[in-house]
Amino acid sequence: MLIDCLSYKIFKTNLNFSYAQELTNIVSNIGNQNIMEGNDLVFNSKSFFHVYEHDTRFQLNDINIIDLFCTKIEIELNLFSKLIGLDNELELRNIWFVEYNKNEKCSPHHHDDYNKKNYCFSGIYYLSFDSNEHQNTTFYNDQSFSESFTPQCDEGDLLIFPANVWHGQPGTVSSKKRIVASFDVKTKFDIKYN
Repeated sequence: MLIDCLSYKIFKTNLNFSYAQELTNIVSNIGNQNIMEGNDLVFNSKSFFHVYEHDTRFQLNDINIIDLFCTKIEIELNLFSKLIGLDNELELRNIWFVEYNKNEKCSPHHHDDYNKKNYCFSGIYYLSFDSNEHQNTTFYNDQSFSESFTPQCDEGDLLIFPANVWHGQPGTVSSKKRIVASFDVKTKFDIKYN
């Protein structure tokens, strides 16, 4: 469904991902690992880490959960594309997980022109989220933050929005972990040479 949000629209749906609990467990376990570069600790990935296509950290027997997850998101992306009348297919790019613990927040930011990648949309999937205890993502009119809109979300919800939209979350006050998957989207171009 499309939600009116200030001067733009946000696509919201429940992903109904059947491996959500397994994905939560894997993300929580990965989040407890340190990322090393040689002998140097680059960062503790407890709060943030990227994932990749066919990422072996998400292998569960003969199923790669991250590949299934990305396929489910791409199905919704293309439904969204048709809903807004976009002629191009959309493809998922640059996916990462963020685990928020008590008192952690996400300062307002946008993904437009992030490292000149030309993303057209971004998204958030609420993997581990208690709507009674966690803060929803807030969207803003611009960097003045003079107007805001906070859609009501539940665990399993997926939001897709323009990449240039400012958004953030004011902070987690719960002792429960808030885990989201975030991603960027590009249009898929078929270039043919004669």
